[in-house]
Amino acid sequence: MLTLYDRLSPELKLLVLAMRHVTRNEGRLDFRTLDSKSDPVSNTSETRLDPNLGQDLAQIPQVDTKLLFTMAAKHRMRPVLLEFDRHAGFLSSSDRTRFEALQMVQARQSLAQVHALQQVIDELSKQEIDLIPMKGNLLVQEIYGNHQLREMGDIDLLLRREQVIDAVQVLKRLGYALRPDVFPQADRYQDELLYQLVSSPYQSELPLSNGVFSLDVHWGIAQPHFGLPLDTTGLFARAEKRTFFGAPALIPSLTDTWWMTVIHHGGKEFWKNLRHLLELELFEQHLAANHQDSAELLNQFARESHLTDTLAMGKALVTEILDGRQALSAKQQKRVQRHLIPLWHADILRNARDYWFHEIPMRWYSRPSIGKQVKMVPDVIRMKIDTDRHLRYPEPFGTTFIFNKTIQLIGKLIRSQ
Repeated sequence: MLTLYDRLSPELKLLVLAMRHVTRNEGRLDFRTLDSKSDPVSNTSETRLDPNLGQDLAQIPQVDTKLLFTMAAKHRMRPVLLEFDRHAGFLSSSDRTRFEALQMVQARQSLAQVHALQQVIDELSKQEIDLIPMKGNLLVQEIYGNHQLREMGDIDLLLRREQVIDAVQVLKRLGYALRPDVFPQADRYQDELLYQLVSSPYQSELPLSNGVFSLDVHWGIAQPHFGLPLDTTGLFARAEKRTFFGAPALIPSLTDTWWMTVIHHGGKEFWKNLRHLLELELFEQHLAANHQDSAELLNQFARESHLTDTLAMGKALVTEILDGRQALSAKQQKRVQRHLIPLWHADILRNARDYWFHEIPMRWYSRPSIGKQVKMVPDVIRMKIDTDRHLRYPEPFGTTFIFNKTIQLIGKLIRSQ
């Protein structure tokens, strides 16, 4: 029977082989041999090309190099792909030179972003504002071991809600403001929008920019309408003060970092990016090496966040993709083949309608049970109305009093059942 790998395009197969290369056979992201005293940064063993990968590579038909570069950029896998090519040599010299040039630009941007992040953390620390790094920047240090194999995107910081306004005032002095591409009236109504967004029960982040870097200030892990019971207060209580890219910050434990990542990669993004699966595998390796007794705690996190099925699918996808063994149930296989694989292949800029045709069902599958999703419908509608009101500010949003009252009544009826 065909595995998930067998159903992929030649370009995605190459990305999968690159993932196997760095996470297996003592690759640069193979942390399975680490113990609790090991430093992932010191894992500099020379990677060998697994003979099995060489055989798999030889069986891949002709690859569209332009499409390969597009897929590597979409899945944020360019550094991993280049690492694989360094040993396998499947790119032509001209393609490799062009790809390395693009990656060099990305590397410079990442270094500049680290400097900007240090500056932000230093200034917020001077004002005694607590912050926890989130997403990519945190994962680079905590699970990639600073091996420069992860592309950086936005800067994401988690703050206490009551400190967000003070933090934004500090960030203003560094040139950060609400992004005008998100809020068209941000330049004229900056302060009013800030206060409204932070005080809204339906919002959980502020998208800021200084014209060079995007910085998202979060006071929640996910928007309230996702229906995930998330204790950010507990995160701050459990976090440890450590150095983060040369600046002091609160760093969550590995289990809390895993939990936040599963919520984002699986709960919000439903594993629609191959890098999500790579990072789930890296967490499994680190947890196996350092936290063998954490399985029950992680399962508890998944149950409380209604992500047990989502996590199970993620682990099954990792087994199919990285180990080449069948792990998906018949129902999961049908969903993955019908919707997830097309999402992995899709180019949203060129195929936006088809992309959403597959994304909406996957969002539905990755959310809590149908009963809980139905109960969330009124909150989803309120969140959409609230967001649209802020996007249009200060123009009034044309919802009628009767419509709003109807939504509230529907919510009460559903909750009472």
